[in-house]
Amino acid sequence: MERKMHNPTSSTVLTILLLGVLSQNLVVPVTCTPTSSPTPFTGTSYYWSSNPGRIKEVLGWVGTIGSAFGVGSSNNKIPSNVSLVHALSNTTSDGLGALCREGTASFLNSLVNNKFPYTTPQVRDTFVGSLVSDIAAAAQANLFKMANEGRINP
Repeated sequence: MERKMHNPTSSTVLTILLLGVLSQNLVVPVTCTPTSSPTPFTGTSYYWSSNPGRIKEVLGWVGTIGSAFGVGSSNNKIPSNVSLVHALSNTTSDGLGALCREGTASFLNSLVNNKFPYTTPQVRDTFVGSLVSDIAAAAQANLFKMANEGRINP
């Protein structure tokens, strides 16, 4: 009997990676369905960093990572006084840098788009929950990026 090999898709690989991370209780799970077509609003990190005036319109102030996510100065992973604009425009390629960039965009998107796949409390909780390691941060940053690009259904 011939066995057919399953060719995993990127969402399958991502699911496997996240299941490994979640089995260690590192990230708060959020149910979402990847899609191929973007939603009408695509507030990517580039969009928000290129339009800092929009951040002030949404929040009434520019803000910091600490004020947006409730991350205090006792957190050694990221400085709480990093501005949201700086977090959005950072080019760091590690998991924590990607989490700051994509998590901040998701935070802003959750405030302005009621069809965004994450609520603001979910963004905050998953952001803080994934600060435990660079691997957890990278996995969550990837999910945030997919949501920011409109590739996840609510």
